[in-house]
Amino acid sequence: MLNLLFYGLGIIIIILLGFSLCKHYLNQKKKEFEQNNKSYNDQVLEEESDNCQPNEIKSFQIQTFQKAFNQNIYQFKKNTSQISQKSQQSSKIFQNSSILSIKNIPLFSADDKRTEQVQQIINYLYDKSCRKRNIEEKFKYFLGHFIDFQNLCKEYNIKKLEIKQKLKQLCSSYLNVRGDGNCFYTAFGYQFLEILLFKYKNDEFQNFIKTILFEIKLPFQINLIDQTNINQNQDEQLRKEFIFRLEKLKSIQNVDTRRKMLYNAYKAHEKEDEEYDGCFYGLSTIFFRNISIHALDQNELKNMVTDRENLLIWETECNNNEIVIQSLSNFLKLYIQLIFFTNESFQMREYGTTNVHKIILLIRPGHYNIGIAPE
Repeated sequence: MLNLLFYGLGIIIIILLGFSLCKHYLNQKKKEFEQNNKSYNDQVLEEESDNCQPNEIKSFQIQTFQKAFNQNIYQFKKNTSQISQKSQQSSKIFQNSSILSIKNIPLFSADDKRTEQVQQIINYLYDKSCRKRNIEEKFKYFLGHFIDFQNLCKEYNIKKLEIKQKLKQLCSSYLNVRGDGNCFYTAFGYQFLEILLFKYKNDEFQNFIKTILFEIKLPFQINLIDQTNINQNQDEQLRKEFIFRLEKLKSIQNVDTRRKMLYNAYKAHEKEDEEYDGCFYGLSTIFFRNISIHALDQNELKNMVTDRENLLIWETECNNNEIVIQSLSNFLKLYIQLIFFTNESFQMREYGTTNVHKIILLIRPGHYNIGIAPE
């Protein structure tokens, strides 16, 4: 708000300064006109008066004055027009540059106190859930490695050549997701953030963020199984921190660097360094659980989801996920392919139209992974 106020005051000051300079210039030209006209008349009269009669002198004075007056008026109007045009051009350029600057200003800046509060909340969630499990270090990461097609078939027990060929047309590799009750939101959320950060243009990205913040005012609520929830003040801090981190990622000019930082931030389960504190996954999961609730509310089938409350419970699956997927497809304008593996084969279900951004979800009972489309 302060930046906008300063820009507004700057515009007003420049306009007032322009008017003042223009007025000063006009007064100066008026004085020059009067002096030049007097000098010109005196000079002409002095040269011609000896050869003229009194009446002729008077007539000559009038003609000379009229000629000089017309010349000065023409020059005066010309100069005034040039000043006006330059003033308008300068004002227009300034206004345009101000609009561009305001448009590109991040909505939130770094805030150490806010970040510290968010880290405490997210680490509390981790301590109460995933950190209680004694597993190997490599399985603690929220995202695993990219796995090729041969190992994809092995993982999902696809043996027949015909089925392999059909599958390869849809999905040529996959990214492993940590197995917990948040796996759907990880598999879906990571892919949507890739769309948001790499396929959305800057104005589309900003419009999406503003929609989340100002139009639907998306909450950042989350509950633990023991019914512990996030209070309203914490909700606000989580929302601001998540948007700040998204804007920071979007601002990275090098696409490869941005992609690497998204992946590293999402998979981190604890603080690794100053860049990766392990909290981005938690913030993202809270975001996608809340946006699922909002999307579901726009769906005519929402009453069929009898365990709606599970959407806001950390590490808890929803038993009616297909309706949630359909809702997300409609609300976020996505084409979602759900590849369901069973009995050494698969079925594909589609949501949305094919002319929009695509997400591939691989599922077998109890777990989702991220599908990668063939290039």
